Amino acid sequence: MLNLIRLSISCADNKYNLLSGLVEAKHEIFGKQEILTDKRLKKERSVIVARQHGTTDSDYYKIKIISRQKEARVALTDAEQRDFTSVHCEQKLLQLQMNPRFQRFRKQEYVAVTEQDGTTRWEHVPFNGGDARYPLSRIVDGVFQWMNQTFHGVGLKYAQHYMDEGCFRLNYAAGKSGEAFHRLLQCTFETLPVGLSNRVNTMSGASLKLAS
Repeated sequence: MLNLIRLSISCADNKYNLLSGLVEAKHEIFGKQEILTDKRLKKERSVIVARQHGTTDSDYYKIKIISRQKEARVALTDAEQRDFTSVHCEQKLLQLQMNPRFQRFRKQEYVAVTEQDGTTRWEHVPFNGGDARYPLSRIVDGVFQWMNQTFHGVGLKYAQHYMDEGCFRLNYAAGKSGEAFHRLLQCTFETLPVGLSNRVNTMSGASLKLAS
């Protein structure tokens, strides 16, 4: 049942929820290894985390695994960026800002401060909350942490479905639980074959009766 729900979320996200308006995207790594060896580096996978904003009241997030032959820590090529845009973004995209490098921390910023005696010194500008990570890096870290803590690690075979579920939870976190459940049923009916949709409908109806 849960696998069917995750499958429906992934299908609906790919088919109906294309990014539009202003989109920020960044190269990140799934399965990032702390000890770097040739064998361990092969376990890493490139992902693109993207945020749509400015078109609705709330932001919309996607995290998608990128299929490539290169090591995950190598910067995304122009062709790989175009492939992501063509699959996951509307054609009438207003603006896309893509960071193709795996770069988790922002550079420190400094401003010039003039003292009363006329001398100038450089003063460090702290990041909001003291977190030097990029905002999108914080988002993807949160989803990956949820996956690890909830499911105690996820293999590559089903990783994309769990990422889509994590983004679904994130996208509807600000709304009411009823709205998220309604959208979940929509995803199921829109994407699954008729037989499976009827099966999910029957099971969800039974769940509602038990809850009442």
